[in-house]
Amino acid sequence: MIRSLIDLLRNLQSEEDCRLFLENIRWHGVPVCPHCGSKSEEHYKLTNGGIFRGLYKCKDCRERFTVTVGTMFEGSHIPLQKWFIA
Repeated sequence: MIRSLIDLLRNLQSEEDCRLFLENIRWHGVPVCPHCGSKSEEHYKLTNGGIFRGLYKCKDCRERFTVTVGTMFEGSHIPLQKWFIA
């Protein structure tokens, strides 16, 4: 749990840490498609160069999504680390 700025800086040291933290808060570990509402651990994890960076493809409606879709972070070019510090 993040209780202070020091906790935030200590625990969220990378963009991936921030993404995982946000996924845990929003989805409690199970991705939910913001397009159709499908909740499943079987959504496809899309990779780029063999590395997963948080882009999913819904197994039901086939739309792509990330944890930031439908939030104030959607479409932002500011890294999640900077958002969380702000």
